[in-house]
Amino acid sequence: MNKRFLLITGFILFAVFSRVLPHPYNFTPLGAIALFGAAYFRDMKWAILIPVSAMWVGDLILNNGLHAVWFDGATLFAPYMIWIYG
Repeated sequence: MNKRFLLITGFILFAVFSRVLPHPYNFTPLGAIALFGAAYFRDMKWAILIPVSAMWVGDLILNNGLHAVWFDGATLFAPYMIWIYG
């Protein structure tokens, strides 16, 4: 692993975890994460895999932590997530 890869991945993960912090409505860095990953990763598989998996981890935190009252136990993939990732 080179330093550039780790730095870019760290920036993306930091941006995704910022979704958990209080923010204005409809103002999360999801679009910026996708554009950042596509612009800075040289390999296309990492440009897609890292931002999408980072957003999924952020959704796991939100669904199983903050919004757990709406789900029956732990959930890995909620039904509405097909629209988010589509």
